[in-house]
Amino acid sequence: MSGADAPALSPEEASFADAEVERALAPYVGQLSAPALAWMREQLAEAVRADGAALVRAAYPREVDRSGEVFRGPADVDAARAARRR
Repeated sequence: MSGADAPALSPEEASFADAEVERALAPYVGQLSAPALAWMREQLAEAVRADGAALVRAAYPREVDRSGEVFRGPADVDAARAARRR
């Protein structure tokens, strides 16, 4: 699943993805020019939008209630895995 086929990220997932992009860029701040950082930021963000939705959902922190059940967020991760196997 990629591009237009990928489900949109929820606002919480999008914020998480943006924070991860900024964290990935942190070592380069002060080492690269502002235009180079902007280009890297856009490339990373585009990769997440195009192909990384399932990765963001897999990495997004999960809430565990007292029963031990894990909340996986708005997307059904198992359905996404099944679709990739087809």
